[in-house]
Amino acid sequence: RKRRFGVTPETRLGSESYTPEVNRDVYAALVARTSATLAAGYSAIADAVFADPEHRAAIEQAARDAAVPFAGLWLQAPPETLRARVASRLNDASDATAKVIDRQVANTTAPSGWHVLDATTPEDETAASANAYLA
Repeated sequence: RKRRFGVTPETRLGSESYTPEVNRDVYAALVARTSATLAAGYSAIADAVFADPEHRAAIEQAARDAAVPFAGLWLQAPPETLRARVASRLNDASDATAKVIDRQVANTTAPSGWHVLDATTPEDETAASANAYLA
C-alpha cells in the first residue's frame, strides 16, 4: 500500500488509501506477488489483515495453484490489548488506529481452517508458537 502511494513505510496514509477499490487492488497485488514467489520455487509469507473472506480465499488459492501447502495463521488478542499496542506505536509502518481496531474486531472473526494464535503473549513466544505450528 505504501509503495502504491509512493511514500515511505513510516508515512501515515489517510482513509482515501483504504477504500474498497484500493483494498481490492492492494490484495490483488499481494496475491500476484505471492504467486510469483511460489512459482519461482520459494516459500512466501503474505502478511496482511485478511479480514475479507474473498482476500483469504485468493491467498489460499495461490498456494493451491502452486501445489504447495497453505498455512493460515490468525493472530488474536482482546481489543484492549490491540488498542494499547496501536497507541504505543511510534514511527511505525502501520496506519491502524483505535477506530480501525474497533471496526476490525466488530466485523472480523477467525477464518475456518486458519490456525489461531494467542497474540497476547510476548512477541518471541507468539513467534515460537507460529514456528511450532508450521513445523
